[in-house]
Amino acid sequence: MKLNDQDALWWQDARFGMMIHWGLYSLLGGVYQGQKMDYIGEWIQSRYRIPKEEYESLVTKFNPTSFDAKRWVALAKEAGMGYLIFTAKHHEGFAMYHSLVDSYNIYDATPFARDPLAELAKECRSQGIRLGIYYSQSLDWHDKDAGGCEAGHTNFGMSWTNDWDYPDNEKKNFDRYFERKALPQIEELVTRYGEISLFWFDTPLSISKKQCQTIYDLVKRHQPHCLINSRLGNGLGDYESLGDNMIPDALKEGRYEVAATMNDTWGYKSFDHHYKKSKDIILLLTSLAGKGINYLLNVGPDGKGAFPPESETVLKEIGVWMKRNGYFLHHTSPCPLLGNPIHGAITSSQDSLNLCLYEPKKNIVLNGILSPVAQVEHEGRALPFTQSSDSSHSLTIDVSSIKKEFNPVLRIRFMESPHYDRRLIEQGSGIALKAKDGTLREMSERKHKINSSFYQVDGTQASLAKPTINPIGSYAGWLVPNVELSWDFVWFHEKKVDLSLLFLDFVHSHSLSIHHEVKIILDGTLLYQGAIQKDEDATNPISPYYQAGRSNLVSFMIQQGAHHLVVRPTKIDGKDQIGFCLAAVELKSTNNLIHF
Repeated sequence: MKLNDQDALWWQDARFGMMIHWGLYSLLGGVYQGQKMDYIGEWIQSRYRIPKEEYESLVTKFNPTSFDAKRWVALAKEAGMGYLIFTAKHHEGFAMYHSLVDSYNIYDATPFARDPLAELAKECRSQGIRLGIYYSQSLDWHDKDAGGCEAGHTNFGMSWTNDWDYPDNEKKNFDRYFERKALPQIEELVTRYGEISLFWFDTPLSISKKQCQTIYDLVKRHQPHCLINSRLGNGLGDYESLGDNMIPDALKEGRYEVAATMNDTWGYKSFDHHYKKSKDIILLLTSLAGKGINYLLNVGPDGKGAFPPESETVLKEIGVWMKRNGYFLHHTSPCPLLGNPIHGAITSSQDSLNLCLYEPKKNIVLNGILSPVAQVEHEGRALPFTQSSDSSHSLTIDVSSIKKEFNPVLRIRFMESPHYDRRLIEQGSGIALKAKDGTLREMSERKHKINSSFYQVDGTQASLAKPTINPIGSYAGWLVPNVELSWDFVWFHEKKVDLSLLFLDFVHSHSLSIHHEVKIILDGTLLYQGAIQKDEDATNPISPYYQAGRSNLVSFMIQQGAHHLVVRPTKIDGKDQIGFCLAAVELKSTNNLIHF
C-alpha cells in the first residue's frame, strides 16, 4: 500500500516530536558492577555481556512508581511537539507493554504490573498528541534466535546479537524468532492500542525484504494511515529516518526526520548531565524546519519513570519559546532562498517569510526578495524596514528595538504572492558556499596514479571513485586529489572579505584532523596555494554531534558581480580514511559569523 500524501500532512506540519527510550536498562542507569557505561545507556547488557539470567532478575526491582503518562504527554505538548514515540521493545527484548505473546514484559514480570503504553495512548488521545511506537524488529538479546549474528557486524566493539548466552550463531534461526515473537508482538501493538499514527522500527539486521514487506503490510492492514519509518529495512518505509544524531544538510526531495538525543545517551545514564541548552536545541529545530526536516528529540526517563530534571527544564524552556514562535515551524515550507542566509533559519508560509535570528544585530539584511513587503513584525509589533530596487533586491530590517533574547522570530508579510531570487547569492555580510551546492569536476591530470583503479595515499590504496556528499553535508571518500569543486555565485557590493574552509567530519565523535594542501581560484586568478590546517574549532551548533574545524586562508577585496570559485586540493592527508571532508567555503566580512 502506497502512502497517501494526505496521511503525512500532520507529520510534516508538526515538524517536532518526542522520542522516549525507557526499559530495564533505565534501572541500571548506565552503571554495572561499579563500571560506568562508556556508550549509550540502552546498550549496557551487550557492553558488559550481562548473562540473560542475571539481567532477567532486574524485573523484580523494576517498580517505576514515578511514571505519570499525563505528565509525560503534557510536557511534550507544552514543548510544542506534535507526536510522541514510545519504546515498546528495545534490543534487550523486554516489552514495555502488556504483551500476550511473551511474559517477559512490564505488566506480567514486574511489581509495577501496569501497561504504560495503554496509559500513554489514552493520554495522547486526550491531549491531542499523535502516538507512535518504537519496536526493535530484529535485535532481541533475550531470544536465542534473534538477529544480528552476521559475520563482521559489531557496534563499537559490542555484539549485535546475544552471543554470550548463545555463542553458537550457526544454530540461530531468525525465521523462528520472526514468526514466534516479532511479528505477533507487532500485531498486538497495531490492534490493541487504538489509532497509531507512526510505527518506528530500528536496526534491520538479519531481516529479509519479504519479512519487511510482511511487517509493512500487517501495519497498513490494521492502521492504514500509520506512517512507517525507513529503518524497517530493505528500502521500505514512508519516510527516511537518518542516522542517529545525524544533522543533514544535503538531502534530495522527500520526507526526512532527525532523531537526536538531548544529552549523550538515549537510555538513561545517571551520570550523564551533558544536556544541550534549550537555545541550541531551538537553533537546531529551526534550522531543520528551514530545510523541511522533522526533529525527533529523545528523553530517557530514569528507572523510577521520571524525566531527569535537566530534560524537564529544557522542555519547558523550549515551550516558552514555542508559545511565542511556534508558527515558525508548524504548517510551513522550507526556505525558498538558495543563498544560505547567515542571519538564521527561514521558513515560508503562503504570504510570508519567517526568519529566526541566531545573533540579532542592529540591522538585518536579506537579499533576493523580489516582491514588495507590506510589513515586518516581531511578536505582533511592526519593525522599521527598507527595500531596495537595485540588483540585490535587499530587505533591510531594523532590529535594534528587539530585546536580547535567544532566537527571536520575525514575520515578513508580502503585498502579493512572494517571489525570490533563486540564484546562489550573497546574503548580507557574506555567503556560505556549501559543498552540496558545488559542482564536482574530474581533473584530466592524474598524478600519483598506480593503475586504472587506485591511487597511493600515504601508503594505502584508495578507490578512484568520485567523492560523494554525505547527508550531513560534507564530502565522504575524497581521498585523492583527482577532482575539484566549484561554485557560481553573485556578490552585490564591493567589500573586503575573509575566506575560510569549513570541514565537517562525517564519523560520529571522531577527532577531526585537517592537513591538506589546496589551490583556491577566483575567476581564473589564484587566491591561495599551500598548506591548510585546523585554525579553530568551528562554531557548529546545527550539527553538534560531529567535529567541525575551520581553516582561515586569505583576505581580499571582492568585486560586485557574478563569480566563479574553485577549490582544488593538491595533496590530501588520507590518515584514518577521513580525507578532504569539506563542508563549505565561507566568504565573510571581518567579525561576521557565518552559521553552518
